[in-house]
Parts: sequence; structure tokens; C-alpha cells
Amino acid sequence: IGFAIAALNFLAILHGIFRGRWSWKIRTVELAFSNLPKSMDGVKLIQISDAHVGSFFNKTQKVQKAIDMINACGADYLLFTGDLVNNKAQEFRGWETLFSQIEVKKGKYSILGNHDYGDYVQWEYDHDKTANLQELIRMHQLIGWTPLLNESVELEPGFWLLGVENWGGRRFRKSGKLEETLSKTGTGFKLLLSHDPSHFDAQVIHTDIDLTLSGHTHGGQVRLFGWSPIVPSRYGNRYAYGHIHEDHRDLVVSGGIGCSIAPVRFGVTPEITLVTLEASV
Repeated sequence: IGFAIAALNFLAILHGIFRGRWSWKIRTVELAFSNLPKSMDGVKLIQISDAHVGSFFNKTQKVQKAIDMINACGADYLLFTGDLVNNKAQEFRGWETLFSQIEVKKGKYSILGNHDYGDYVQWEYDHDKTANLQELIRMHQLIGWTPLLNESVELEPGFWLLGVENWGGRRFRKSGKLEETLSKTGTGFKLLLSHDPSHFDAQVIHTDIDLTLSGHTHGGQVRLFGWSPIVPSRYGNRYAYGHIHEDHRDLVVSGGIGCSIAPVRFGVTPEITLVTLEASV
């Protein structure tokens, strides 16, 4: 029995490395809100998260399939919820052309994740770390994304998109300034991009933000019977993956399109999340 279990684990790991992490899928989420402006009824949002492009090992042909799937959705907006790289901006060099191919009808917006700041590598000088972050932000802009760094934008009258810098639980950096970002909005529907879902319970749920899109957890990256043994969030599996509705607030946590730590996916495939918003009566 022990040998059989070990063999199954080994086969699962092999599947996760050679097939699972390239098995892109579209996950659809449909949400209805009574205060959604009529002009945004039926709006389609593509959420992608946690690319960690260094983990793609230059497999551009495989990632091209994901880009093609995104474009086939015909979405109105692209929303990227952080962790473009593992550690350094240079990881993204060579990927600009591919990610520039993403097509949506109205706009592309992005935020930073905990890995984007270069916190997990040793820098000889502080100004090198600062320059690295500035270069990564420029790369977002180069491929047509608008970084929201504790900023907000009114996409349509009465529809506000907010983006905060990383705010995480436990040891993760807390650069997000939610109160300041909210002060830049007016009345109406509010959609927040915040990388770490820990932020939802700690701060967001106490505001008038209607919907939050997060990533960070990779859905656990390995899930067995809907449960993951390791989730990088202070709330564990509670906010690990999917749509969560609490206290009249909604949270969607993406499983992400890349890998971190180990290049393996099992039980939660890399995903592109298609969120459709509807105005309820």
C-alpha cells in the first residue's frame, strides 16, 4: 500500500510538472449587483494573476495558448492582480511582445504583488532595488497596462476601479494604502484590485467596496479534494480560491497562470478568470 501511494504521488508530481502547469482553462464567474451602473451591465472583465514569468522558462509557445484564450473571450477590460515576475524585472525581458498581444475592448489595468518588489533577493545597493521596481512598472506600461499604485480611476460614470500596492498578512509587505485610495473616489460601484486576499478580511470588508479581485495564493497550486496543504495567506484555505461572499462583500481569488517555488500544478490548473458583472433589479 505504501509503495502504491508513493507511486501515485510521484506520478501526480510528474503530471503537474509536464502537463498540469500548462493546462490553461477559462473559469467563469457571474456576479449581480443592485448598484452596478446600467452602462456596465454585462461588462466582461478578464482577470489574470501571478504570472511569475521566470517560471515559464522561455516556453513562449505554451504561453501563447493562454494569450490566444484571453483574446478569444472578447472582454472589455484586462485586470492583472500582481506578481508579474518572481524577483527581478529582467525576468520579463523577451516577454513584452507576447503580452502586448492581449486584446480587450476598453482598457488594461494592473497592480503589483509581493514578488514584484524584489524583497526576496539580496541587493548590493538600495538604489538597485528601487531601480528594479521602476523598471518593472515601466514594463507594465510598455505592454499597454496602466499600473494602479494606490490609485483609482472612474471607468464609467459611477463605476470606480481601485488598485492598491501589496498589502499582505503575516510577513508580507504592507504598502497598500486603502483609505488614501478610497479618498480619490466618488459615489458609486467600487471594484478593488488587491493582490493578497488577506487584505479583504483585514480591511476591505469594512469599507463600501463592492467587489475585490485578488491572487497571490495560486489556489494553493496543489489541491486535493478541494483542499490545499499550503496556502500563502494568513487565512489558509478560507480565502485560497474562488468566489467568496461575506458581509455583503464579494471577493474573487484567482488561481493564477504561473507557478512559484516549484513548477508544478495539481488539482488547480492555471486559469484565466472571466468575470461578468450584471445589474440586478
